[in-house]
Amino acid sequence: MPELDSRGGGWTSSRQNMATGLERSILAKACSLMWDWTIFMNPFPDPITLTEEVRRCWNHAQDELGFSNFADATPPSSEQIWAKHRGCRSQYLHTAKKDITELYKLDIDDPMGCRQRVEYLLEGDRFTCPPNNYELFFQNFPSLFQTVVRLNQSNLTDSRFLLDS
Repeated sequence: MPELDSRGGGWTSSRQNMATGLERSILAKACSLMWDWTIFMNPFPDPITLTEEVRRCWNHAQDELGFSNFADATPPSSEQIWAKHRGCRSQYLHTAKKDITELYKLDIDDPMGCRQRVEYLLEGDRFTCPPNNYELFFQNFPSLFQTVVRLNQSNLTDSRFLLDS
């Protein structure tokens, strides 16, 4: 396996991309686009969608930088775009897991207790209720529930949304 030459400039076995010049510029822009897409559009895409998005990010980066005739992404460059998605998704999951365990008081050190708590919260959609009162939310506000049902039914029959109806 190749090793990094201590004098610099040698081969390396790291995953770091060795792209230079225009390819490096396009790669940086494509990674930025992937980061934004992962955060704002779809942090958990299926494999086909993710593959298409890697290609779209590369092509969009080429167009934005004015290098639309540049070659397609090399496998190491594509891997760097994938890695940007994985890194963003990992940060998202870490933060969400921490916040969810605090919000719903889940003891993740006790898997059986955590499972029972999750099943309780999912029963009747209790996870949507205020944390101090896990009764079904719409049972506490029947008029609000009836209003929402009426608005949804009117939207199904008429595409216009009227608050006065």
